[in-house]
Amino acid sequence: VPAFLTPGRIRIYFNNIKDKNEELYRVDEVVLRSGTHKLVLLRLKKSPGKKLGYLKLKSQMISSGDILSYIENDSDSFLLQYMSEPCEAYGYAGDGLLAHNCDTTLTQGAPLINEENEVVGMQYGFYFSSPVLNNAVSSSDIEPLIRSFL
Repeated sequence: VPAFLTPGRIRIYFNNIKDKNEELYRVDEVVLRSGTHKLVLLRLKKSPGKKLGYLKLKSQMISSGDILSYIENDSDSFLLQYMSEPCEAYGYAGDGLLAHNCDTTLTQGAPLINEENEVVGMQYGFYFSSPVLNNAVSSSDIEPLIRSFL
């Protein structure tokens, strides 16, 4: 979310792929902008509740070799879609970022999900290389930032 966007100009859409429905939620407040992780936490004007489903944030670090999946934008519909093709965690780089081989090119902020459907990281950077090697901010780094808001 670019810094020049104020809460009144940000729109959040929650969609349920299974039921093919979508709801608009307006943003009440930008609660957190973490410059280090480029993480933005938004407070919505109304709660989406649990009717559209939710993912749990894993607070522990994951292991190299763990199987991952991710969620990305569908460029045709602008909706999020679950990517079921499995990919793998490589471990943690010296900068604390989680290295993985999920093909999340151009999908900044995509949540990485483990086999228990827990968010283990958020896509952060990518390399144009083969095989694919990408970085994610680990959920163990995200969780302390947002803990007081939960």
